[in-house]
Amino acid sequence: AEAAAMTIAQLCYADLVTDVVKEFPELQGVMGGVYARRDGLDERAALGLEQFYLPVGPKSPVPTTIEGALVSLAGKLDSLAGNFLIGQVPTGSADPFALRRQALGAIRILLEHQLPIDLDQALSAAIAAQPDGRSAEQRDIALADLRDFVWARAQFFFEEKGFRADEIRSVRQGGLINLKRTFLRLAAIHSVRQNHDFEPLAAAFKRAANILKQARFPIEEPFLPERGLLKEDAERALFDALCALEGRVQERCVAESYEAGLRALVGVKPHLDFFFERVMVMAEEKELRRQRLGLLAKLVRLFNCVADLSEIQVAER
Repeated sequence: AEAAAMTIAQLCYADLVTDVVKEFPELQGVMGGVYARRDGLDERAALGLEQFYLPVGPKSPVPTTIEGALVSLAGKLDSLAGNFLIGQVPTGSADPFALRRQALGAIRILLEHQLPIDLDQALSAAIAAQPDGRSAEQRDIALADLRDFVWARAQFFFEEKGFRADEIRSVRQGGLINLKRTFLRLAAIHSVRQNHDFEPLAAAFKRAANILKQARFPIEEPFLPERGLLKEDAERALFDALCALEGRVQERCVAESYEAGLRALVGVKPHLDFFFERVMVMAEEKELRRQRLGLLAKLVRLFNCVADLSEIQVAER
């Protein structure tokens, strides 16, 4: 497979200089496969060359073999990176180099082949591999724009699958790192949303996230609250509930059983409601305030294994 992939990568653009493709551009790739077979190349390499430009549309198949899919993905990312680095970015309906199609094709290849590739890192590598001539700042700007562009195509793809815009926003953080997991997280949110406790829980979660933001308390700070320093029954009950859930939820997330993990987390709602009814988070006593903020941060981190529920739009009641 590695040898076939190297052959495909070396020859994928070779047929562009032939008279047949110059006369009939739509035969690019197809002719590469024809020439490869006539030259006696391995069939896996020939098929990869033939399918290098796939998918050519939203209903078109992706390359069938793993080596063909990987080289096709690399070609698409290289084209995207090169165009963004020179400022050739699609605007409005203008997309002369079909970059939207290429980005969507890359997303489909990753998902349909279930490739465990970090697309964030792959885009960074594609920008870094472009020829010299642009400053580090220009490359950073191009990379940020390219990541946003690719995520917009992923959002379009997910919306076509029936997911809601706020559900997609809730998995945006780290969404390109593993698209397979992102899809599974989305499916979990979409399914568990039918639970009557879910949207009220999302509203309470948003309140917790806003308190942390206003207090400028870093959610990922390696600080764990201590049960013995908490004073109210309500906050100790929330602490105990989170500790009881933590191992189970993390285990579910590692196993990619996000729906099971999220359904378990919904069970924390009565404890969170009780907490907000009885506890003043921003206590005057500095250490107590820190403990309570740490407890909310622990809650947010646990939910963020699946999604950022503060992005969920809650219906007015």
